[in-house]
Amino acid sequence: MTEQHSTEEVLKLVEKAQAKGVFDITEFAKGRAYPEDSVVSYLDVESAYELDKLNQEMRSADAKTLPEMEKRANELAEKVMASKVVFHMRGVNQAHIEKITAECDQKHPKQVDAFGQTINTADWLKEWTAALVASNIVKIENAKGEMDERTFTSEDLVQLRLHLPKEVWDLLVEKMQQLTLASAYFKGLTDAGFLPKS
Repeated sequence: MTEQHSTEEVLKLVEKAQAKGVFDITEFAKGRAYPEDSVVSYLDVESAYELDKLNQEMRSADAKTLPEMEKRANELAEKVMASKVVFHMRGVNQAHIEKITAECDQKHPKQVDAFGQTINTADWLKEWTAALVASNIVKIENAKGEMDERTFTSEDLVQLRLHLPKEVWDLLVEKMQQLTLASAYFKGLTDAGFLPKS
């Protein structure tokens, strides 16, 4: 091998290494990961309320009644712990949000209010929110570790919402918003200088 031939090979390798590659943006975007998180909740609100009341009473209880109160508090705490449910959730992409929006638009047409503004109905908002929360739920786990891994629908979540404490529903909606709108975090990180802008 001559020195000139070797130099040409090296130059070709350098050019190839410096050349810009080609990629398929659609395939690249398909592989994008969405954030995951979970919501831990306890559904036995009645026992939790009784336990809270009992704990307050125990602060001023005498030594004679305290042991019985502690026993009752432990029983209530066990009931609360047995009602633990973990909602495992993952964010969804914009196309999925648009699909849900279009389905709700079709099912619940917009109305015109007294000011001539086009608005969504309360039924539209309820179904849209339930569908978005449903699309974020990956699985639900109970205190025994048993899993419900079905694909949840808006109907499932409308029904579930009727039986959940309001605070739990609010936590699910909040977590859905965090996970589904997480792409906004990247802009904040980039603007704040944590990620490179180019």
